[in-house]
Amino acid sequence: MKITKRQLRRIIKEAIDPEYMREEIMSFAEETDADGIYALLDIIGGDITNFAGDDESSIDAAFDVIDKHVTGSYPEDLAYIHQELTNAGYFG
Repeated sequence: MKITKRQLRRIIKEAIDPEYMREEIMSFAEETDADGIYALLDIIGGDITNFAGDDESSIDAAFDVIDKHVTGSYPEDLAYIHQELTNAGYFG
């Protein structure tokens, strides 16, 4: 697998700065649709059944759970979440 210079810089920055990953995850959560929110909930281990539906209140409640989880996460957890989103094709 070949890694570009841009990807290498990003990997190094992510390894050094967990706050960068936290900001990128939350930016994704703010900008994505319901499917992206539910994919992120699945990655962090949230119970998707509590937020069934595409209505605004369900999405807002799911976002609040994600925000609370990501804000309190350790760097290793942030790296895992970020990597899973990358593997799923949401990042980079």
